[in-house]
Amino acid sequence: MSKKLKKNVPQLRFPEFEGDWKESKLNKLINLISGQHLSPNEYSLEIGEVPYFTGPSDFTNQVEALTKWTALSDKSGQQGDILITVKGNGVGEMLMLKLPNVVIGRQLMAIRPITVVGEIVYYKLFNYKQELQALASGNVIPGLSRSALLNIKIYLPNIAEQEKIASFLGAVDTRLNQLRRKWEILQTYKRGVIQKIFSQKIRFQDANDSPFPDWEKKKLREITKINQGLQIAISDRLTYQVEGSYFYITNEFLKPDSQTRYYILNPPKRVICEKDDILMTRAGNTGQVVTDVVGAFHNNFFKISYDRNKINKKFLLEFLRRYTTQHKILSLAGTSTIPDLNHDDFYNLEIFIPVSVEQEKIANFLTAIDCKIEILTRQIDQTEQFKKGLLQKMFV
Repeated sequence: MSKKLKKNVPQLRFPEFEGDWKESKLNKLINLISGQHLSPNEYSLEIGEVPYFTGPSDFTNQVEALTKWTALSDKSGQQGDILITVKGNGVGEMLMLKLPNVVIGRQLMAIRPITVVGEIVYYKLFNYKQELQALASGNVIPGLSRSALLNIKIYLPNIAEQEKIASFLGAVDTRLNQLRRKWEILQTYKRGVIQKIFSQKIRFQDANDSPFPDWEKKKLREITKINQGLQIAISDRLTYQVEGSYFYITNEFLKPDSQTRYYILNPPKRVICEKDDILMTRAGNTGQVVTDVVGAFHNNFFKISYDRNKINKKFLLEFLRRYTTQHKILSLAGTSTIPDLNHDDFYNLEIFIPVSVEQEKIANFLTAIDCKIEILTRQIDQTEQFKKGLLQKMFV
């Protein structure tokens, strides 16, 4: 691929193509199919005639992941359409449809390519998501109108170049989907293995291939000690780090896309956690487990100190994160507006503990799986960044 610097020509381009790209409005390139609202008695959660998508949370091309079904109607998307969210907080979320047909709800529209390669419209709008959200009107529920969509202007090359671009980016998407699928399979495998390990359906053996002793039942109060963090008013927090300040670990820190960072000055020693410590949320999104972070922690957290001579850190982490433990923690925290786990309920949680050598074998086995997951995570991130760069450079 060569670089061109002409007007209306992308930065990256296949060498066999030349000439400026031409501007067109979407209304000359596509048809738009609006969605419809179905009452609960008009669709089923059982397998039916065609899938029914009410919003972006239903987006999938995997038949086994479909959750709603209904009868075919003229308010349906078909294979090759682009489903786009036009109402609600997910405005601009899209799916390139590979299923034969899907009935769509009012939150969605189907973009049907007429005189354009559909993948080109998809990739262009994917790169235009922030602008789509800005176009959405409405104070309470954002909405993207038909006219706003149809009046969007895009630059296009001829069909042959469109097809070449679509094929190239499609290969990148295929690679990305393969990596994500491997990541999901490995996560599912790890969850299954953890359940079998902690239910003792999988056991390890010693150096002489002999079984280890039976696991010993204990309560967490016998091997751990917990203390709550410190609640600091927002007005007393810093948004930058200075001498004597510590990163303030709050529930906000747990949000994947959060850019907010707070610091507090001279916190007491009891609320400072080091990288090897374990934190767990006790209120709000109760049960989330955090480690490998340094700072002072909020009152919504427990710091879990543990006897390293009795329990391996990795073993304890996986016990706290496993589905069965999380379910128990959430049930103990209650169903009030803000679930809250008290000290005694945490201390009374029961754990079966193997001897230290078997704990270490379990920890090493699970760490090896985590390393593979981390490698896949990095590959996914790198491929996403590669795709993002291509979308910026291959389009006008």
